[in-house]
Amino acid sequence: MNTLPRTPEEVFHAFAPRVYTLARRMLGHWADAEEVTHGVLLQVMESLDAFTEISELSDWLRRVAVRAVLARRRR
Repeated sequence: MNTLPRTPEEVFHAFAPRVYTLARRMLGHWADAEEVTHGVLLQVMESLDAFTEISELSDWLRRVAVRAVLARRRR
């Protein structure tokens, strides 16, 4: 994928599997992983205009996902 996703469907298909996998691996529970994934994807949609390259977005997405998982684990 060379272009940035722009629609909610494109964002979901592009990033949901890897965010969910990361969250599931770190949290160990599917429901918590789904909740984190949903929150992270909403953040991505709100911030898409700040990115010009997919690599920038992917790096940022991973950092956001890890921070969201760690926050969830603290609760």
